[in-house]
Amino acid sequence: MSFQQDDFLEKSKKLVQEQQSKEVTHATFIEGFYVYGEKVAVAHLEVESSGNPGFWAIGSGSFLKLYDANTSGSSTAFTNYIGELVQTIPGAVTRERLLPTDGNQYHAFISHSYEDKDAIVRPLANGLKDLGFTIWYDEFTLKVGDSLRRSIDKGLASSRFGIVVLSPAFFAKNWPQYELNGLVAREMEGR
Repeated sequence: MSFQQDDFLEKSKKLVQEQQSKEVTHATFIEGFYVYGEKVAVAHLEVESSGNPGFWAIGSGSFLKLYDANTSGSSTAFTNYIGELVQTIPGAVTRERLLPTDGNQYHAFISHSYEDKDAIVRPLANGLKDLGFTIWYDEFTLKVGDSLRRSIDKGLASSRFGIVVLSPAFFAKNWPQYELNGLVAREMEGR
């Protein structure tokens, strides 16, 4: 079963327009859950007025509720609620791995030095993966015989964000510098 992210975002935008008389300028699908088999989702909606942090849309197909991000409710509060529910009813909630909705294959590309792998990078990559994010990380993605340069270029091009683990070892190596240059070039091009 897959969340219909686009439908949820459209319903959320329409609700903001109807209830708040505001135009949504940007909508981001945050997370999806199944609660007793019912799809429940969280989205953040930015609106046109300056200084307004927007709204959180939380709900399912037939029941959708808005919370003012400035005064009440948040995806964090919702996630805490779900966490409490999970503790009291094991198996009631399952998390679905979601791909980025912007056409990218990965949520993030992790650029690092080999020396930082054990202490920082592997725990970070595994933690993000456990949270449902798709991560381009050499241990997850590279296979024997792959062209390193081609794989890195493809990973950079198909990732929404870049995570750079800076350290003295990072700056002493060529490959991490190559990855960092690729991330900076993407940012400068607005991609």
